[in-house]
Amino acid sequence: RACPRTFTALLTDTVHPACGEFGLFAAKEMPHGAWVIDYVGAVSLGENEDRSSDYVCDFGERSELALDARHVGNEGRFVNDYRNTGRRANVEFRLRRDRRGELRQGIFVAAKEG
Repeated sequence: RACPRTFTALLTDTVHPACGEFGLFAAKEMPHGAWVIDYVGAVSLGENEDRSSDYVCDFGERSELALDARHVGNEGRFVNDYRNTGRRANVEFRLRRDRRGELRQGIFVAAKEG
């Protein structure tokens, strides 16, 4: 089921390191701290993560787990790494509990500079 808060689109900015790939975008303005979407994927011990995957996100109290959205995931897999873009991060990853109390890797709106 698609997330109504987000959409994916092809990145066409030729100076963006991910130009030609898809990115995740907010469907509407969201306040700082708002939950955007969960990053969903296959969970493994960090030591067993697929180092060739571009979709791995480490998590856990000591980053001892890896979440790989390469083959299993949702729209969250299209969130792009802000590094090497000259821009600041506009989202951040934080652990959260869902309604059933299960641990999730959430993507949240980051604070604006200033």
